[in-house]
Amino acid sequence: MKKENIRLIVIVAFLGVFCSVLYNYTNNMSVKSDPKNISVNKNISYDKTSYECVAGEYVDAVIRTSRKSQLKSFGSNNFFLVKVKKNPDYSVKCINCLAVRIYCKRAGSTSVTAKTTDGDKVTIPIKISKKKNHKIVIEKKDIKCKKGNTVRTLITASSSNGNRNGIKSYYIDDTTVATLSKSSIQPKCVGCINVDVNCKNSGTTTLRAVSTLGDKDSSTVTVEKENHSISLSKSEITCQKGQTVRLDVTATGSLNNKYNGIKSVTVADSKIASISDSGIQPKCIGCRYKDVKCNNTGTTTITAVSTLGDTATAKVVVNSGTIKYDKANYTCKKGDKLYATITASPYKEGIKTFFSDDIAIAALSISTTQPKCPGCLGVDITCRGTGSTNIKAISRTGITTNSVVQVTK
Repeated sequence: MKKENIRLIVIVAFLGVFCSVLYNYTNNMSVKSDPKNISVNKNISYDKTSYECVAGEYVDAVIRTSRKSQLKSFGSNNFFLVKVKKNPDYSVKCINCLAVRIYCKRAGSTSVTAKTTDGDKVTIPIKISKKKNHKIVIEKKDIKCKKGNTVRTLITASSSNGNRNGIKSYYIDDTTVATLSKSSIQPKCVGCINVDVNCKNSGTTTLRAVSTLGDKDSSTVTVEKENHSISLSKSEITCQKGQTVRLDVTATGSLNNKYNGIKSVTVADSKIASISDSGIQPKCIGCRYKDVKCNNTGTTTITAVSTLGDTATAKVVVNSGTIKYDKANYTCKKGDKLYATITASPYKEGIKTFFSDDIAIAALSISTTQPKCPGCLGVDITCRGTGSTNIKAISRTGITTNSVVQVTK
């Protein structure tokens, strides 16, 4: 065999041994993160005092220098484990700052450094963990639905190193927004399950899953705000006993291709107020005119319910109202004429009629002189014969008052 061939064989063998030793060394080597080996400098720093990452992944960092210093260089103390480069996706909006990306190549411990043009230096430890070979995955990462809908998603736990991984638990953070149940249709695979997300009320929550090996995954669940409602034209009705007030009820929107409508409109206490359809109705879908009749003094509530479950309420306050003469007793001589004022309060109560029980003693008529006040009426009392009689007044809602007229010779 020629000397040249023997020399080539020796070189190849030597390189093989060298590469094997180098591989084992870089996989097991560790630069200790002893505090004595970590330099801290006010003129240059990283945004953290230590970093952690998983082999095959990266972490983003920021290098800062003082205004008096300029960054000269940055890098890793072990390029077999870590590589540091300028961040291609991110820039820092601050003076004398630089965004960098630390690429983690193999498991181990080392450090990253940075230097200024003035000779200042900072060293920060970084720990690289082994890449996990087991995981749990929720298939749908952003679940959006409407109230009443159900969304199915697959949860899968897997492992590639021979360790059996499975699904330990799955749950929803806020069960008022959505709930979970096992789907009636299941996949034919090991370590996987179909779950149903039942959308209940508008809002946002999180679906979480945990594997038997401690892996975790999550998915956002958003139940969209419903676009249906029911409304009343008045939130509070104030009326007098016997009065009738119109109330408009309107239902709008839809859910899952079902239009909203008016299911019911009720009064909590029908002795105080009652409700019925008005004689004239609007020409629109999902709207009605209602007549609220104020029966007796008190307070109650009207509740409207839509076919899609919306509710709206209105307060009803029924006042008794008053009507009275300006005096409880009038005294006059036969042949005299007196002036009196009848007042209804509130003015909407109104004055329906007024009269004397005995017109032979005293007679009433509308006066030519009228007071300047709402709900008031001026009347003339003509004293005809000796004796006494009652004069009365009745409001539009049926409230009655009376005074006494005494006629002397």
